Amino acid sequence: MLQGDLGGIRLQECGKCFGLWLDTATFERICRDAEQQAAVLGSRISMGAPVALGPVRYLRCPHCRDLMHRVNFARCSGVIVDVCRAHGTWFDASELHRIVHFIRDGGMNRAREKEKADLVDERRRMQAARTGLDPVHSPATYSIVGDFGLLADVVCASAQLLTSFLDP
Repeated sequence: MLQGDLGGIRLQECGKCFGLWLDTATFERICRDAEQQAAVLGSRISMGAPVALGPVRYLRCPHCRDLMHRVNFARCSGVIVDVCRAHGTWFDASELHRIVHFIRDGGMNRAREKEKADLVDERRRMQAARTGLDPVHSPATYSIVGDFGLLADVVCASAQLLTSFLDP
């Protein structure tokens, strides 16, 4: 691995595949800082040739040698990176560049809005399951929720227990 500095960003680059290793703090700084993003976009990192998709391989962290997790950055960017939570992130050729473009195009804001909407939907499903109501409908539309909440919890738990015995 070749070590380098790009606009104050410490990085390590593979001379064979042009992949990059960034420690966690450095990657977080790039995600937050427009100047750091500009340095990435203006570098030769952005010139990486597209890499043909091959079989999925799980990589080992260069520091602790544990297998890293493959993660879709921001859960919706379409850029799959390899992450060691303790040490950093591996970017195949051009992935860091694609992530910076995603951030600059408002991708993080879209990801946050999607996550908020998903949390609201999940909260509705949990409340519906807790009260035994149809999860498609909002529990707020039923007046029995407040009056029979405990009874609904007991009925729901009983139904779940019964179905667990009946399912093969």
